[in-house]
Amino acid sequence: MTKPLVSFGVLTDVQYADRDDCPSWYSADKVRYYRTSLNHIQTAFETWEKETHPISFALQLGDLFDCCNRTMDLDSDAAARKSLSIFNEFPNIPTYHVLGNHELDNFNREQLAQYFDMSKNKSATTNCLSNDGQNTLELAYYTFSPAANLVFVVIDCFDICLPNWDREKSTYAEVKKFLSQYHDSTDMMRWDYDDHLEGLDKRFVAYNGAIGKQQLEWLDQQLFTAEQNDHKVIVCGNEPDIPVFVVNHLPLALHLQRKSLKIP
Repeated sequence: MTKPLVSFGVLTDVQYADRDDCPSWYSADKVRYYRTSLNHIQTAFETWEKETHPISFALQLGDLFDCCNRTMDLDSDAAARKSLSIFNEFPNIPTYHVLGNHELDNFNREQLAQYFDMSKNKSATTNCLSNDGQNTLELAYYTFSPAANLVFVVIDCFDICLPNWDREKSTYAEVKKFLSQYHDSTDMMRWDYDDHLEGLDKRFVAYNGAIGKQQLEWLDQQLFTAEQNDHKVIVCGNEPDIPVFVVNHLPLALHLQRKSLKIP
């Protein structure tokens, strides 16, 4: 069997919390398995280690621990530490983390930087949370290249968002004003639902986000550089970002305009 150019594993929406299983808030016939969700991380890594061609790294695409840790006054600190500690049990598989809205529901960006930096797999060749190499989540977007002519571009889907607990920033007020206009209501609970919205407007709900001007310019530069070097690009984030791939829901207020974008 030909050895692949690169193999990697993907985990997303683990949404751990130390609470009993219960029906989901959005669908009574769906069960949320909170306490046992971390078992899936363990199983995934143990399986990847046994592969004929072991994976080179793992992508954790966000929402590692659930928002209910904060909203139900469980223990956000314990949930974060327990969730992240599992990745350090597998030092041969570097993990690159992506920021999700549930992380921001629990902590501000400065706190998250400390949690992820403490548990960051040291064998990873780049900072797994920031493109500037510093202990900060102000810039939670970055790139890494696991193989020749292949670049992963990790974007921060919540550059501009409601659930970031930094209410002193001007963007928080801007998002509130924006959502109140689309929902024709100042009731923040109503902003979680899209049943009264149509088409692409269904993306404008409280738990979604957008990326700002600085990150868009950075993204454009990454794609331009990849095009010039004839590199393939994989763009990844916590939310869908290519409109054609999404039928009824487009969370990220972003359209990738560059026709040169190569999607493997």
